[in-house]
Amino acid sequence: MSDYIVLDLEWNQALKGRELKDMPFEIIEIGAVRLDENKNETDSFDMLIHPREYKTMHYLNAKIVNITTQELADKPDFKTVYREFIKWLGKSRDYIFCTWGDMDLTELQRNIRHFKCRELSDGPIRFLDIQKLYAIHKGDVKVRTSLETAVDELGLKQKYPFHRAINDVRYTADVFKRIADPALEKKVSYNLFHTPKDKESEIYAYFDTYSKYVSRSFKGKTALHGRPEVWCTDCYICKKKTVKKIDWFTSNNGKTYLSLAECPEHGLLRSVVRIKKAEIKGIYAIRITHSASEEDIEQMMEKYNKVKNDQKSNLSNSE
Repeated sequence: MSDYIVLDLEWNQALKGRELKDMPFEIIEIGAVRLDENKNETDSFDMLIHPREYKTMHYLNAKIVNITTQELADKPDFKTVYREFIKWLGKSRDYIFCTWGDMDLTELQRNIRHFKCRELSDGPIRFLDIQKLYAIHKGDVKVRTSLETAVDELGLKQKYPFHRAINDVRYTADVFKRIADPALEKKVSYNLFHTPKDKESEIYAYFDTYSKYVSRSFKGKTALHGRPEVWCTDCYICKKKTVKKIDWFTSNNGKTYLSLAECPEHGLLRSVVRIKKAEIKGIYAIRITHSASEEDIEQMMEKYNKVKNDQKSNLSNSE
């Protein structure tokens, strides 16, 4: 990977009840910087956008975003700015996007589709979620810190106001450079606005403490449930077959499934399959497998026993 593209967007939204289903947020600024392999800035992109759908700044956005409606009055539309952004990115795909959080790439692609522009990608996009990497760096993966807090905690200079895309990407780049670690950069994320196109494109990602699988889209649950690769519980460390201890079960009407399996070499493993509605069409599955702690096993047994007891109770009532 030769370049990192640090991306940030500012957007506006409609008043409650007036939002468009396919585009809840309309982008009003695209900001990005290109970093070399040493995390040094080599180029930048920043353009404001005149909104076509949500023309009046929502009061919540007005409180946060340092952009006024007046500033956008004479700016180009999204199609024009996006075309310039694609030119700026260049034809080479030898880069990886970096964002603070996981929303920007989804909202960008929603705007692209709404305004009928050329797709950014036709499949999942690998990217680095710097917010997640910062949480791992701090040792508390469950807590997501704001960009302002991260900048403050790291003692970085606050050179310009937050909540302008070009400023926030530079702060994100500063945080990224400060916590730079090759091991962290292996923990890539996947934006799934476009799910894998086919079986060959499905994602099998292996990390130091877990594995992740992402299926292609299916028309419905019957087709998805019939695919054995969705329900595989192989060991994420040695990739060998495991022995089921608790077969797949669901405790929330088929949205999430749990199972417990044992690898002869690496012990008990907890697998979770979450069924998701695809952004464009159909449904898909995400499976996570990791080592099972005593707490994991206790919680799973509690859920499993409740499901079995509920099934017995329902059977008795039907009789």
